Amino acid sequence: LAARRAEGRTMQHDTYKTSDGRWFERSHRPTRQDGLVVTLRDITEQRAMEQSLRDNEALVRRVLDNCPLPIQLVKLDGSLLYESPASSALFKRSLKPGDSVLPSYVDPEERKPYAEQVKRNGRVDDYECQRIREDGTTFTASIAGRLIDYQGEPVVVSSTIDLTEHKEQEAELRRAREMLEDAIEGLAEGIVLFDADQNFVTCNERYREFNSMTEDKLVPGTPREDFIRAGIDRGQYEHVAYAGRTYEYPDTSADLEDLAGRSWEFQQADGRWFLAANCKTRQGMYVGSRVDITERKIMEEALQESEAMFRRVLDACPVPITMYNITDATILYET
Repeated sequence: LAARRAEGRTMQHDTYKTSDGRWFERSHRPTRQDGLVVTLRDITEQRAMEQSLRDNEALVRRVLDNCPLPIQLVKLDGSLLYESPASSALFKRSLKPGDSVLPSYVDPEERKPYAEQVKRNGRVDDYECQRIREDGTTFTASIAGRLIDYQGEPVVVSSTIDLTEHKEQEAELRRAREMLEDAIEGLAEGIVLFDADQNFVTCNERYREFNSMTEDKLVPGTPREDFIRAGIDRGQYEHVAYAGRTYEYPDTSADLEDLAGRSWEFQQADGRWFLAANCKTRQGMYVGSRVDITERKIMEEALQESEAMFRRVLDACPVPITMYNITDATILYET
């Protein structure tokens, strides 16, 4: 007690654990009469809560350290509080608490809109920017962040995803789509696509040209029945008898499922003839095609007229004429 008084200490605290597992805090306070006041406080529950808190913090730390997503805990000014091993691996570096994350941005100014958004809205999703690794390689990153309170200060918990492979796949898909579109646009046939519910999806310019009278109906989502009905109402299709056959466009109520695998011919009011066909894709959609066969029809008509004239000439010929198969002597024609 004399030594504590000499050092200016008037109170001392210590803790100890009893054999029954309880924890106590003990305080020693000297009195003016050179006595000693000793107080004991049972802190068993407090120590249990402290241990539980330490266990929870250790668990959170293990989860973060083993999370495959690159995670950071950063102040709004860019000062690092925590970085997961996955984040260190992504950026090929090892930052210490207090280091700035700004050097990991190709343009540090790109972080300002991100910080402003997360401060204003409390969250940011899919914020794309250019990041740079310690070795100088750059990549497109997507950042998701959430604003939380940490020890009375607003900080951001964020995860960063390298979009390099995703961007390459997007570019490859875009090139493939453009190649397919160019190939379809280069076809002489008109191509149209309807979804599984038989609503218009898309078509090439050739198809629009063939359907100039109803082009306004070639809008995504338009039911096929409305498109065909508009063509009939506007007189786009002709119902004609030709060479003993009747050609007409299928009825508006005809289902594409029933027309799958079929083809048919029809004439439009502008005089052009078309061969239409329909098939079903593996995804349950329907692809239709139209081919302009006007020239073929003209040739067929000319051929039929030529054959008819030839027959009239032969029929009028005064000389008996017989045409037969040389193999079996079957008569094919006789005047």
